[in-house]
Amino acid sequence: MLERDSKMQDFALSYIVWRILYRLRAFFEHWYVHAYIISVHAFLHILERLDRVFAFRAMFRHFSEPLFGDRSVVGYIIGFLFRLVRIAGGGITYFILGLIALALFIIWALIPVYIVFRIIF
Repeated sequence: MLERDSKMQDFALSYIVWRILYRLRAFFEHWYVHAYIISVHAFLHILERLDRVFAFRAMFRHFSEPLFGDRSVVGYIIGFLFRLVRIAGGGITYFILGLIALALFIIWALIPVYIVFRIIF
């Protein structure tokens, strides 16, 4: 009878430890992997919506073409300057948004580390 209780306690202890490790792994997988995927999709969605405003790809693709098909010298100059300003504005905006998204994800990634640190110390 005593041996059976000992085996049952060993089983219960190993089961509890296994479940704790399993839940920790599931938490970190959800926190880091799934959150990363969701944040990347959200960031790309924001960039796609901003591309409708800045038309960054279209401006870059037609950079050397005149604006509105005006093939005069003035059309080429105005088209070049207009597209240059839109490309620069879009590039700066995309870069700043990328830095903000990176900072937010780093903060998100450090939250569990901070909580564990605060619990321990």
